[in-house]
Amino acid sequence: MELRDLRAFAAVLELRGMTRAARRLHVVQSAVSQAVKRLEQEFGLQLLERRPDGVHPTPAGEALGRFAERILDNVALLEDEMASYRGHARGVVNVGVVSTLAVRLVAPLVRAVDAELPDVTLRIKEGIAGDLLESLRLGRLDLVAVVSPVDGEDMKVVSTGQLRLNFVLRPDHRLADRREIAFAEVAEEQWVTFPKSNPARRWLDDNSRKAGFRPVISAEIETFTQMKAFVEAGHGIALAPAELIDHELRLGLLRAIPSIEPHAAIGIGYAYDESISRQPAAAIQKVLEEQLRRLVPRERVT
Repeated sequence: MELRDLRAFAAVLELRGMTRAARRLHVVQSAVSQAVKRLEQEFGLQLLERRPDGVHPTPAGEALGRFAERILDNVALLEDEMASYRGHARGVVNVGVVSTLAVRLVAPLVRAVDAELPDVTLRIKEGIAGDLLESLRLGRLDLVAVVSPVDGEDMKVVSTGQLRLNFVLRPDHRLADRREIAFAEVAEEQWVTFPKSNPARRWLDDNSRKAGFRPVISAEIETFTQMKAFVEAGHGIALAPAELIDHELRLGLLRAIPSIEPHAAIGIGYAYDESISRQPAAAIQKVLEEQLRRLVPRERVT
């Protein structure tokens, strides 16, 4: 069985015709017909049947088509992998980004990949940490940009720095003019935060417990964008790094006041599975790490 025959057969199935397949492959039609004939002779089965509306696969042809697609996809991945070892990264890399980081990370990451790795196609999936890490475990993602805490027992987690947590308030909040706020001072506030299933909920739960109070939750949200919107609408206050709400700060829509007693911070970084990491992803990994480090003020880099 030759790869060129599988490519010809897959093109015939997709385009429903020998002539159209030949045009795509830049060969004469007889070459496509001969490729199909060789496969039929090799397997001893009829793979195609001609009808008035075009060429259609037999049941055996449908099965071969499915396998051919997988084989050709894996061959493309192999070619990309081998090209990367020649110092020329090429291929598709799938990167997950938690919604908390997406607003600041995605645009500069895309620009950096375009500039530094022009032959790498970057695919971004934004979502919550649990879903993205599960996709990483299943091999559907190559890298995931995360905020702490992260369950990294079965994967490699690289820390790129820390961001201090701030109380996020409306500009007309009673504490909006303070330079710093102790956790005990917000014990009676209502909170906008993530569900308990989201690791980011621990930002609030752990620090409020240290301060000796149990927070009153007014709104549970799924994304960082929703968190900012609910605070701006007056549903409560929240915890977040000031670096991730700089747009709203510049517009005067929100205030960010550093937290003290305890001084609260979160780690940022990325995760990957060493056992299934592909070479093109290693090139993206370096770019991702640099962009994550740029999110951290220089004096706070760890």
